[in-house]
Amino acid sequence: MSPRASSSSSACPHCGQGLAVRERRGLLHRPGAWLSRELLLVAGALGLLLGFGWVNDRSSCAGLEQQAEAVVARDLALDRFVATHCDPSRERCEVERLGLHDCQAKIRVRELRRDGYGEVLGTFERTLGLVYSPGQDQWQIDAELADRQILGLPNR
Repeated sequence: MSPRASSSSSACPHCGQGLAVRERRGLLHRPGAWLSRELLLVAGALGLLLGFGWVNDRSSCAGLEQQAEAVVARDLALDRFVATHCDPSRERCEVERLGLHDCQAKIRVRELRRDGYGEVLGTFERTLGLVYSPGQDQWQIDAELADRQILGLPNR
């Protein structure tokens, strides 16, 4: 009978023959091994977070007209957007609200434009489609529906 090896050695406990021991290197020893998996997990989590935010905004827009506080917050956010879009330092800038429903609005901005050298180009009228995000409490330009020059109006 062959002598049995101790349990701490690399020999088979039954026959006593030596076993080939392969040194295992963990993920910490290979710097790039875990990076791709972790980046994939972070990208997936970020996608879920952004998707949830988008769905939450869309679902809260559906019943916005029935909530008085939400309507007031939406209207105040639109007033803030108009004030920043058409600041008092600009000459001849007017904003007209064309429509407002749930989380969508349409406005017309009439303004005097100048070129890079300060020369007056004329009076222009832009129609903008806006989208409201209740989660962020702000309006964003969704589309520029029209941009045209109004002829016949004074340049000054």
